Amino acid sequence: MHRGKVKAYYAAEGAFYTASVFMLLLWEERRKDFWVMMLHHLVTFALITASYSLSFGVKDVLGYVPQYNIPLSGLLCVLVVLHGYWFSLIARIAWRQITTGEASDSRESDE
Repeated sequence: MHRGKVKAYYAAEGAFYTASVFMLLLWEERRKDFWVMMLHHLVTFALITASYSLSFGVKDVLGYVPQYNIPLSGLLCVLVVLHGYWFSLIARIAWRQITTGEASDSRESDE
């Protein structure tokens, strides 16, 4: 295994999600799904950190470290639910485009 490349990948992903949290807090316009996006970034960062700290991959999470199966699987389930939520938003925009010819971001504020 290319341990250095794996460490660099973890560092890059960890840095990306750390920066994403700060950008979401300080830079980006607050949308209706602000807290959903924040939860996504925090859960993803927690999974990256746990994976790096415990030095295991997906196979290990599901089979070799049983004391971590439930919490890490729970975090993965949170991501699945969040992605389902975003898929529903995208599907709603697509449906609106098909039926009315207008596409607007439903995450925008009503201000």
